[in-house]
Amino acid sequence: MNPEQTYRSPKATNTQLREALRVALGLPEEPKAEKPSNAFKECLNAFQNAYEKQTGLHYQLQAKDAVAMAGIMKKLQALAPGADVVEMLTALVAKLPEWYVKNAYSIPVINGKFNEIVASIRQSKKQTTNEYKEKIARDLT
Repeated sequence: MNPEQTYRSPKATNTQLREALRVALGLPEEPKAEKPSNAFKECLNAFQNAYEKQTGLHYQLQAKDAVAMAGIMKKLQALAPGADVVEMLTALVAKLPEWYVKNAYSIPVINGKFNEIVASIRQSKKQTTNEYKEKIARDLT
């Protein structure tokens, strides 16, 4: 259908009308939207698997989860450029502080509290390392 026929058609959809306008104005075609990467799907699957393993429930994905997962992936990539984001997400979820697992275990919460969660994980790692050093010092004396 040419642009004029589309314009005059009472059954033309918004998409068809938009395309007819683009052709009439001589504008180039818009690039197609990119599909989410495999890493994105792998991260969602990794989260769902961890959630199911830790809670015994299936995590129901919603639109806000996809937006939040993209945010988490960006933050993880900024935290360690070049590292495998799926492995980093898996480690993050595995080391998630117990309070989040029991009270606020969702992708949007992890995205929103990312800095606090990472700081808490790092702090607990330091405490574990210090406790280990103290134990070795006690055993040696």
